[in-house]
Amino acid sequence: MEAVSLSWQDIKQIVEQIAQQVEKTDQYQNEELEFVAGEVRGGLIPAVMLSHRLELPLAFHWGHAVGLWVDDIYDTGRTAMPYVMQPNLKTACLVSKVSVPPIDFVGHLGSPDSWVIFPWESQATTRLTNNGTLTYKPVENDSFQPINITEKLMEVNPHLRPQDQDNDNGPEIN
Repeated sequence: MEAVSLSWQDIKQIVEQIAQQVEKTDQYQNEELEFVAGEVRGGLIPAVMLSHRLELPLAFHWGHAVGLWVDDIYDTGRTAMPYVMQPNLKTACLVSKVSVPPIDFVGHLGSPDSWVIFPWESQATTRLTNNGTLTYKPVENDSFQPINITEKLMEVNPHLRPQDQDNDNGPEIN
């Protein structure tokens, strides 16, 4: 299995390709598309990018509105199929590992035997072992550190103070 790393520049180009495909549709030209939504993990970043590019709002709940659902990769179809089956949704993926996916818009066709690494996954390194399995390990120089959001808010605005221990609604403004 070959590991393929995509850069942010690659992602921008793929998003632009998908945007151009969407702009050619009757739904977009007739202003019927009302939103862009993304699969919560891998599809959220490209959905935000497409939302800005197409000047459509990002949505998390859409009912029967007509929109575009986005994911990073189409592989087995398990994630996409519930959305593909909805008549009010158009579907898009940045990369498809299937030559003819049931997705409306595909930015790039990848190899079925490749492991695609997106730039937002760069917090870990990927290593391909001799037997074809992938392993992950944290990057040794990773500067990510968890923060206490209440402390940070209080640094920025000293008028904030934590609420009583019994109430878990976050900081209170004096």
